[in-house]
Amino acid sequence: MKPKASWLAWAFFGLVCVGVTHGWVYELSILKPGTEFMMLVIELIVSGLIPVVFAFVGALIVSRQPNNLIGWLLFGPAFAGFGSLLPDVQSWTSLPPQVTWSEYLGLWLSGWSWLLLIFPIFLIMLLFPTGRPPSPRWNWVGYLALGMVAVFLFLNTFDNTFSIEAAGLELPNPIGFIPSTWSGPVFLAFWSAGLLVLAVSSVTSLVIRYRRAAPLEREQIKWLVFTCGLFGSFYAVTVIFFTFSGLILIDTSIVGVLTFLAMTAIPVSIAIAILRYRLWDIDVLIRRTLVYGALTLTLALVYFGSVVLMESLLTAAGGPRSAVVTVISTLLIAALFNPLRKRIQNDIDRRFYRKKYDAEKIVAAFGMGLREKVDLDNLQIQIMSVVEETLQPENLSLWLRPVRRPGPEPATSRFPGQPTPISTRGGSENR
Repeated sequence: MKPKASWLAWAFFGLVCVGVTHGWVYELSILKPGTEFMMLVIELIVSGLIPVVFAFVGALIVSRQPNNLIGWLLFGPAFAGFGSLLPDVQSWTSLPPQVTWSEYLGLWLSGWSWLLLIFPIFLIMLLFPTGRPPSPRWNWVGYLALGMVAVFLFLNTFDNTFSIEAAGLELPNPIGFIPSTWSGPVFLAFWSAGLLVLAVSSVTSLVIRYRRAAPLEREQIKWLVFTCGLFGSFYAVTVIFFTFSGLILIDTSIVGVLTFLAMTAIPVSIAIAILRYRLWDIDVLIRRTLVYGALTLTLALVYFGSVVLMESLLTAAGGPRSAVVTVISTLLIAALFNPLRKRIQNDIDRRFYRKKYDAEKIVAAFGMGLREKVDLDNLQIQIMSVVEETLQPENLSLWLRPVRRPGPEPATSRFPGQPTPISTRGGSENR
């Protein structure tokens, strides 16, 4: 089973690479050199990397764990843009006198290929990271997803017309027999309700799995949640920038490229979590993302706010706009960077990492007073207290190496040359 599954997965990966390469060649052939040519090329390359990364991670997981459905589901987003190998029928402005079979296939694929982006994501959240639902009671979510896909494919395949929405055209389907009214408002209402139930159930199953999971599985889930949240944040920023592109003086193409890169982080995090080759400290990554993300947003608001305020004051005073405004705003940002970073980091530690924040404060206070301690007995008591408050072990012992003096071994040493136990709390097990 494993060699056949591995061979098939890597064959799919090669097919995706062929499709992406074809798309790159086609798009580059129609691009015209201009002021934005290089940015368009970068955006084209980065967007093409998304299906390649999804397919590569899927093939890697299948070759290592062929029974884990997550690897196969990752091929869904990889094949979503596979229509680039077919004629671009959605760009038609009028119907051709004769339609070829490849154009019919392109029309059919363009009608449902978006399902490959949405439904695999829902199922990945349901099955992650083991490839199985949290319990058999959640199997109905998978059946609902498969049923919705089957119904949509049936209607899309045998609808009596194909729609070209950009040009408002309709083309008769040679094998269609279902009236278009079947996919009208009533169907869309049930379909939307099903999508909502599927989305809420998938997220809920992931939350329940996290609450019941062992520590290692929790770390795996954190990776997926972190990268999905990162992509969602970039996507929201992209929507905002495209909506207010005339007011924000930043190239929207740069934001689009960053969003594509954030999307490629999702399969990478899945590979790290499932293969478990090396689980980095995800809490540190999340903490730094929260800190510097909030810091960047705050500084951006301060910068734009100060620029707008000072320019408004200059305009009200009758003076012209000056470059001094930009210089002052930049100096203000530089002066606020460190104080804001420390304040935001402390607030986030208190809110989300309370135990870590308290432990750091205790250790810092102990370190400050350590240089003043000369009484060994008091120092031992404080060391035990600090370790107990910060690490909270079940059992605790402090061992000191005895001072070697001429004569027999001290009576307090259990074995010659071994450390001497100073204090023990709890049962017989020492940590």
